[in-house]
Amino acid sequence: MRSSSHPAIWTAIRSVSLGLLVAAAGIGGSDVSLAALTGSQFGLTLLWAIVAGALIKFTLNEGVARWQVATQQTFLEGACARLGPIARIVFLLYLLPWTFAVGASLMTACAAVSLAAITPDHAGGATGPSASSGWLRVLLGLGHSIVAAVLVLSGGYALFKRVMGVLTIAMVVLVVIAAALTRPDLGAVIGAIFVPRLPLEEPEGLQWTLAMFGGIGGTVTMLAYGYWMREERQAAGTGQPPPRANAYRIDLAIAYCVTAAFGIALTIVSADVPVHRSGGNLFQAVASRLTETIGPAAGWVYLAGAWCAVWACMLGVWQFIPLLFADFVSFGRGAAHRSPTATAPEQASDTTDLSRTPAYRAYLLGLATLPALGVWLDFAVVQRAFGIMGSMFIPLVALALLLMNTRRAWVGRNANGPLTNVLLGVIFLVAMVGLVVEFGRLLGR
Repeated sequence: MRSSSHPAIWTAIRSVSLGLLVAAAGIGGSDVSLAALTGSQFGLTLLWAIVAGALIKFTLNEGVARWQVATQQTFLEGACARLGPIARIVFLLYLLPWTFAVGASLMTACAAVSLAAITPDHAGGATGPSASSGWLRVLLGLGHSIVAAVLVLSGGYALFKRVMGVLTIAMVVLVVIAAALTRPDLGAVIGAIFVPRLPLEEPEGLQWTLAMFGGIGGTVTMLAYGYWMREERQAAGTGQPPPRANAYRIDLAIAYCVTAAFGIALTIVSADVPVHRSGGNLFQAVASRLTETIGPAAGWVYLAGAWCAVWACMLGVWQFIPLLFADFVSFGRGAAHRSPTATAPEQASDTTDLSRTPAYRAYLLGLATLPALGVWLDFAVVQRAFGIMGSMFIPLVALALLLMNTRRAWVGRNANGPLTNVLLGVIFLVAMVGLVVEFGRLLGR
């Protein structure tokens, strides 16, 4: 009753909690690893790419959420129903390899942070991990994965949300503290944020820039917000007031402000730290530098924040991606509530418990185990590959939003405005040009 009498307070609490969920799902392995690896290789040069990536993801996710608010369909349901079989084919062809890439990325990141924590005195410097640590990396990555899968499968959304909230707050606070302890040059930081520069003097400079755009702030996980909106709406039926009309914009603004701040802090912490070419000793090297220059506490603060980030992201991905696949399978079976013309709330699938379907459980099992094969690969190769795959998702979402959110017959007064269409067009063109240039470079080798 108290919550119902203070809707503004409830909206603020809801926005913070959902914003942290979105941030945690998008941060994690990719942001921690990519920001740290680019900081190690290019210093503060790509801070602007972190901010730009967060703005791009906010624009795309706002459009995804606006579609769901207007139609009561998730973005996946809308794309499959409105854009025809080609959308379903493209989505499935992308989802399967992306799932392996994100799973391998998160398992390797969890293993790398854990190894850094159990390595005496954070040893590692610029040397690579020993070959004998291969099996240990696999076991650590797989162990984190199985624990996450069990928690997601048995705990339900309420427990998942509480754990994610604690991990997200901890990771941001700890990593920002670690960055502050390094006493960075604020002038250089501000300049790197507002003055874009491409590290073209480096052979892989453009590749890493694309990886930052794709990895920072999540890719497929952008679609998670729509499913968590449904969970919140179901919770509202227990006496809590429903969210206000534009609450999703507040949720997403919080999410991507947290994402940008976290990525900037990680880059500052790892700037110019020498790391082995494989990247396998990334976390040891950064912790070792902090320990040498500031003190042992700084190294442990950084490692604790990094671990909270990668495991929170694993929990978010493990909870959401099987939901997405189960939703795709349910749509493919032609369930009655998936009618392409359904836009009314009562026709949407809010009451469908996808987490109890065989498709959900099977995909979760595959996600939690098969990507362990990728843990054998070089750490930097896995993280960069995941980031580039994420970049491929950006033009797909931008194009779909241009096709779906511009039609007033579908979304009514929630249709894109002229500025939004321009932004989406620029995002689509820049992402496509970057991908074409990078693939041309790779093919030319």
